[in-house]
Amino acid sequence: MGLERFIFMQKKVFFLLFFVGISAFSQNLDFEKSKDSIALLMKEYNKTNATKLTSKAFLVAERTKNDSLIRKTYINFGWMAYKANKDFANVALTEKKLLQLFKIKNDSFALAKYYHFKGTSFDFHNKSDSSFYNYSRSKDFHVLLKDSLEAGVKLLFMSRIQYRERDYLGCENSVVQGLRYIEPLEHYYYLKRLNNRLGNIMRITDRQIEARKLYLKAFEVSNRKSKVISKYKYAFLYNQYAKSFESEGNNIKGLEFYKKSLVIDSLINKFPLDYYQALDGYSYNSFKLGNKKLAIKGYLEVLKSREKRNDKKRLVFSHSLLGEVYATTKNVKKAIFHTKKGLALAKEVNNSERILENLLLLSKLVKGEKGRQYLEEHFILNDSLFKRERSLKNQFAKIRYETEKKDKENAGLKEENTEKQLLLEREKQQKTIGWFIAGISILVIGFGVSIASSRRKKILFDAKMQQIEAREKERQQIAKSLHDEVAGDIRMLHLKLAKTNQTEEAKSLDVIKENVRNLSHQLSSESFDKVSFKDQIINLISDFFEIDFRIKAEKIDSVDWQNINNAIKRTLFLTIRESVQNAKKHAAAKNVVLSFSETKKAVFLTISDNGKGFNVAAKKTGIGLKNMENKIRILIADDHQLVIQGILCSLKEVGDFDVVTTDNCDDAFQLIKSNQNTNPFQLLFTDLSFDNVTSETNLDGGEELIKAIKNNEFDIKIAVITGHTETNRVYNVISNLNPNAYLLKSKCDAAEIGFAVQKMLANDYYYTHEIHQKIMKRNIIQIQMDDVAIQIIKELPNHPKLANLEGVITKGDGSFLKLRSIETKLGSLRADLNANNNTDLVLKAKELGIID
Repeated sequence: MGLERFIFMQKKVFFLLFFVGISAFSQNLDFEKSKDSIALLMKEYNKTNATKLTSKAFLVAERTKNDSLIRKTYINFGWMAYKANKDFANVALTEKKLLQLFKIKNDSFALAKYYHFKGTSFDFHNKSDSSFYNYSRSKDFHVLLKDSLEAGVKLLFMSRIQYRERDYLGCENSVVQGLRYIEPLEHYYYLKRLNNRLGNIMRITDRQIEARKLYLKAFEVSNRKSKVISKYKYAFLYNQYAKSFESEGNNIKGLEFYKKSLVIDSLINKFPLDYYQALDGYSYNSFKLGNKKLAIKGYLEVLKSREKRNDKKRLVFSHSLLGEVYATTKNVKKAIFHTKKGLALAKEVNNSERILENLLLLSKLVKGEKGRQYLEEHFILNDSLFKRERSLKNQFAKIRYETEKKDKENAGLKEENTEKQLLLEREKQQKTIGWFIAGISILVIGFGVSIASSRRKKILFDAKMQQIEAREKERQQIAKSLHDEVAGDIRMLHLKLAKTNQTEEAKSLDVIKENVRNLSHQLSSESFDKVSFKDQIINLISDFFEIDFRIKAEKIDSVDWQNINNAIKRTLFLTIRESVQNAKKHAAAKNVVLSFSETKKAVFLTISDNGKGFNVAAKKTGIGLKNMENKIRILIADDHQLVIQGILCSLKEVGDFDVVTTDNCDDAFQLIKSNQNTNPFQLLFTDLSFDNVTSETNLDGGEELIKAIKNNEFDIKIAVITGHTETNRVYNVISNLNPNAYLLKSKCDAAEIGFAVQKMLANDYYYTHEIHQKIMKRNIIQIQMDDVAIQIIKELPNHPKLANLEGVITKGDGSFLKLRSIETKLGSLRADLNANNNTDLVLKAKELGIID
């Protein structure tokens, strides 16, 4: 009976294993069939572009319930929908499916790809900001997944958008980050693309030597595994080198490298794009060197090739460049034809730079009302492009990095505190045991409690000190990063914005830069090993010094600070800084008293103020000029009543001031002088030029008024508010008279006047952005331009021959400058400004603000 049961059980097990095996085999067979079906559907979709095939493939994959196959199918079809067919309905379906997969399976890779496809769609439709955001999100998830290749590729895509939008600083940052991810993987294809992109950035930002090194590096990387380098690959490198030399104005060298590409055998058949790019560049440099016939011949050949391929993006350049050449040959009809074609194509492909250039050229070629309309359209488009927001995400990536670093350090600190808490718990247990044992004797109990208590306090104290030191170290690191990295990057971007005349953006960026600098100074503090505690408190008091806010330190010398622990001094310093800020900001205090004392075991700090106190639930209102109790007296000197009224209206918006006005400098000086001892003026706003001067006038302008004030040592802050922007005059006024502020009538508003008033009352200086740029440019070249030099530079464009300048340029005594002296002066000017020729000299003088 037992044997029969055993045999029966064996049969049951056999049949069970058999059915399990059959089932597994069947499932595996179904899975392979599903994979084959998906492959066939993909092949058919690539061939027919039938939209419904994508949904069928997704359904087949989903029935397998294999997450890997499902995700792979979504991604492959999404990529094909975009790359091969531009089927954005199926791209959107892919995005939807990937997001669903993430929500159901918490698949972070699917979410990363979801953001990638969204970024790709936005990129195709020229929505740069949305595309950049989604690529950035995709990159962040790939970083979390430690997928270095995908993270580096996303940074490459991000840099392409930044390059297109001319955010070259951000582009450089993205490429460098991408290289950090890709270089360890030695993925030669993406290393080549990243190095080429970085080379293009160097070229466009006038770092040509670095650009050529990077082009060569990209070339070497792409051929690292090749035993023999094809001659056709050199064509791409030659074209890059030629473009770099062309960008630095070396057209002869550019021509040489383009010619190297053109003479490569069969290049036109094997790689026509490289050939025609070389021919296009060869024609351009020929044109620049004066060979217009050769340039036109080359341009027409390139145009014919691009028309055959219907390459609209490159046709923009062909027609535009032909328009430029024909314009110089006086063939106006052909120039207008090609320029109009270039304009139409530029609008079609959204090439803003070429739209502007073609509109400007047409405004010169087309006469009458139509030409004026082209010029007006040029200005409108130019203004709209200047107002376009620049993405600053990359500038603050460092701040986000510091925040992430802070989170990691805080996590480490939390773990450390947990360990210390466990140590305290063990101490507590030891204390309990000590209490039990100490029952033998009151003396032993007291001794044990004393030791345990002291040890516990020391551990707590050390833990607190370590926390404080860790936080302070963190503050110092963030402050350093803010000051050295973020403020530096913003400063560079500020200069670039200013250079492209984006004044409003540059002005906003200047405010951001000041905020970052102020924040870095607030976060940072000196080491007590380098600067004594007393000196640091004195510096702190100086930082907070204002006319109506006083800080007094009492008995600071009564404490032996050299023997006080640095951690305690740090705590006291931070406490004082925070308390003073609160007393000023929330309590509206006018006087703060810091009192110090010391015993054998402790240091005492008492902080008192005469403020009103504050309610923590009260609404924050901030402080400003309108909260000042004492009225500031302001004198305005200007001979135009409308200007005076404008300044008065602006000052009313800023605060409640006692304002007196006058229309001449003599009265202004007498008002300042007569009120000096009784009710003095704190601020003076004056123009430089006055039209109402007579033979009886003593002070005929703002400069004479300022000199008189300086000579009499009157205590008054001076702001120049004028229409004069001539670089020499601005430079001389600021260098010789040192006004506290310099504003332009045409560009200042209530906010800027208010900011200037704040700066002057804080014993600081404020120059409007345009003036600041002019002074900075003059300081860069460090050239004292005389009137003769400026005359020569201004007259150069008006006289085709240098000899014509003789009898035009006058010296200080009214006599004419000889031709030889003019030539000598020109030679010196070209050397000073590093100009290649006289035309280059005029352009650089305008760029540096020497002439307007």
